[in-house]
Amino acid sequence: MIEKEVDGVKIQTLTGRTAIRYGLQVANKNSDYLCVCFIGSEEGQRLYLKEERNHTLFVMPPNQDDGKPQLTMVNYEKCVNELVEKTAEKLKINRKNILVFGYDEAATMALYFTMYFHYNHAIIGDPVVMAKYYIFQQNPLKPRLKTETRIDKMFQKMYIDNFNQPNIHFYSGSNSQNYEKEVKYLIQVLQEKAILKSIERKRNVGVKGYPGFMTKHKNILMNQLTCEEVIAWQYGHKVLAECLLPEYLQNDKTIQYAFYFYQIGKNDASHKTKYQDSAQYRFVADEGGSYFVKVFIRRGREKMTQNSSKFRITIVEDF
Repeated sequence: MIEKEVDGVKIQTLTGRTAIRYGLQVANKNSDYLCVCFIGSEEGQRLYLKEERNHTLFVMPPNQDDGKPQLTMVNYEKCVNELVEKTAEKLKINRKNILVFGYDEAATMALYFTMYFHYNHAIIGDPVVMAKYYIFQQNPLKPRLKTETRIDKMFQKMYIDNFNQPNIHFYSGSNSQNYEKEVKYLIQVLQEKAILKSIERKRNVGVKGYPGFMTKHKNILMNQLTCEEVIAWQYGHKVLAECLLPEYLQNDKTIQYAFYFYQIGKNDASHKTKYQDSAQYRFVADEGGSYFVKVFIRRGREKMTQNSSKFRITIVEDF
């Protein structure tokens, strides 16, 4: 059943033993990966909508009639897992290529889901105690965990298979109080279980720092063709340009580059090259003015472009 559409993604409810609210964004090109994004609200999915190169499944909290989690729904996590695996099967995605994401309360759910169902990768940010949205598999007759209970206790007893250890990429941009109260204890638990692959802490930045962290590690895990920056400058009589790749791509000899130099105000390129193996190029400019460089980058069937910032070329004539 389709309820509505948010940012082009149709929000649906999968009925059955447990109702699951979700949205599926299918990649605009063939993709070998499925991103499973736990979110706390429909607006939260905007964190993950910047590009459409990969299939993305948005998993939302259960409907809440009174604003509180429906703790009697003990099969919720298992039903979500069935949805994820059926979606991956339909899209022909290998299970090892499923990546799990989450921020804030949804990060706790993403981490729990990854560890409980033995998925390979999770990229999470600032997990906090579950107080509003998601529920955990627990006896509904027992009182729910109190807000002040540290979330690290939820994960200490979880068994990790030595042959299928998840890789957790952990971002923390929370304030010092939240870090001291919860986050640092959870980090210790993950380190003890030897599943914490990377960690980045930016104090008092909050959610603003998570998209960059998420994109960086997602690109690494997917070996995504990307460019960090194109720089261009004048050195003497020559103009130099360079395409800076992330570290994980710097030894990839299959990547090629074509450099197009544009003068501001003109539609056609003032100078351009064919595809070449070098990420650097230099030439002698014959006309001054403001320019930018557009680099076409390809690796097999993968293609992308990246522009430099505007720079100035000055021609000095000898008399």
